[in-house]
Amino acid sequence: KFKVGQAYFHKVCSNCHGPDAMSPANFKAPKLIDEDYFSENFSDDDIRKTIEKGTDKMPSQKGKFDNAEINEIIKYLRYSQKTSGIVPDEDELEEEE
Repeated sequence: KFKVGQAYFHKVCSNCHGPDAMSPANFKAPKLIDEDYFSENFSDDDIRKTIEKGTDKMPSQKGKFDNAEINEIIKYLRYSQKTSGIVPDEDELEEEE
């Protein structure tokens, strides 16, 4: 279900985000298993745009992945976020209602 995306993530993204997307202190990129990157705060489209276009700190990864591969990476990240045990802050959820 998520193994394909995990393999793509490990091939490129883990170099900066860590092998489990938790970015140890000595890594230069943010951890992605964090509520800042949950779908409520950072949509699948946001992930796609970040991979394709990059940010001020992250270079574009366009050309390293096709659309289907990016979809698999997103699935892997969402699965990892759900199984992490991290829950969004209740205050933030109340603000959205």
